[in-house]
Amino acid sequence: MRTINCILSKITKHQHKFLLTLFSTIMLLQGRMNFRNMGRYSNLNEKSYSRNFRKSFDFTLFNHLLIMDTIPNTNKRIAAIDASYVPKIGKHSYGIDKFWSGVAGKSQKGQEISSLAIIDLDYNTAYNLSVEQTPSSYEIGEEEENRIDFYLQQIKKNKEYLISHGVNHIATDGLYSKRA
Repeated sequence: MRTINCILSKITKHQHKFLLTLFSTIMLLQGRMNFRNMGRYSNLNEKSYSRNFRKSFDFTLFNHLLIMDTIPNTNKRIAAIDASYVPKIGKHSYGIDKFWSGVAGKSQKGQEISSLAIIDLDYNTAYNLSVEQTPSSYEIGEEEENRIDFYLQQIKKNKEYLISHGVNHIATDGLYSKRA
């Protein structure tokens, strides 16, 4: 908690209070994670959650500082990146497209997130550094290579964090090797 308070001390008092409420609500939430349900389990209402979620917060920096505080400097580290399919039925959500679902073994309509993590090889533990929602083909173009470009951009954006963690290698699955 000391680390979280130290990190959060660099933001406004209101946002600090909101994030502490959000983190504690997530820990005890039962059911779906949406504004209405979070309002039921905390002292904030759903409109407060909606307003605060529109404000920016650098979660990548937050995760970076937590990882720096968690993994000893002597431990061996690598990075890993992978995409995860999220089923979604709605028509108006951002990023709806057909993405590969490993569970179904085929492409399905939904959303996708790309997760870049730091892996502590001494303790076999992964810590998320950056998670970004993959845009649909409509937003980035029609070719499959454009999604790979999106994943590569995520790595490039976080290059300084990876270097500061002593990462020399990135583990991926076969999708990322389609492009030379």
